[in-house]
Amino acid sequence: MEDKKTILKRYFSESDGWNYESFFGCDGGNHKAKLWVMAIEPGGEITEIEKAEYKTVGKEGFPYRDGGCKIPCKWEESKFDLELVDVLRYLFDSDKPDMDKEKRQEYLKYSLYNLNSPIFKLNLYPFPDANERGKSWMKEISNNWSSSIPKSKNEYYKYIKEKTNRFDFLKNQFYNSEHSKVLLLLGRSLEKHLREIFKDVTLGEGKSEKIDNLLEIRFVTLKNKKILIFSPFLSYYNFCINSASRREQLARICRRFIG
Repeated sequence: MEDKKTILKRYFSESDGWNYESFFGCDGGNHKAKLWVMAIEPGGEITEIEKAEYKTVGKEGFPYRDGGCKIPCKWEESKFDLELVDVLRYLFDSDKPDMDKEKRQEYLKYSLYNLNSPIFKLNLYPFPDANERGKSWMKEISNNWSSSIPKSKNEYYKYIKEKTNRFDFLKNQFYNSEHSKVLLLLGRSLEKHLREIFKDVTLGEGKSEKIDNLLEIRFVTLKNKKILIFSPFLSYYNFCINSASRREQLARICRRFIG
């Protein structure tokens, strides 16, 4: 295990720039978990990479954080993470009473992404951007670590996809893990990306299911029998996983595949 470091210090160097072929931008947690989760990118502001701390374990550098790691205050209020905590309660502790916001925040800070977490969390793209449609992407940021990042968010996406091996790195970490069984992909924008990334190891489609007869959950089986589950995002919008009932139904679906 390594000492805690900020994201910036761990994944950026003056000589080599950014290490995209890594877990840069991933929340991590328990890499031995059966359930891995992926979102499109981290939440929060991009400058928070200078402050947020993680530890790593293993030669692969699996990230995790514990109570000794500093995180931005806004992360403790992350709506996505708090709703993810709720999904996990339904999935692994359904016999326990509902958690109020204070208890969910405590779980988020000390348990969600630590070494004993029930999940390991990936993000397809490494940099956070809290603003819709990237309107303020890289706005007014000018320093040594930002100079090599495309100023257009679309160009940045294209660069990561075409000029780095990040996608293959993340795919191989999940696919080759001796522990992982299910990758839960949260957000419709991920589906096209991940179908392309995993197409060489895809065995076939499973039957889809609907939540509230409205939201379709789709399944893909890989050649090694691992499962990709494509789900809408955790959010308050109508066509998202936006209620306790929907979070419970999603957890019930995941439970069948995790075993």
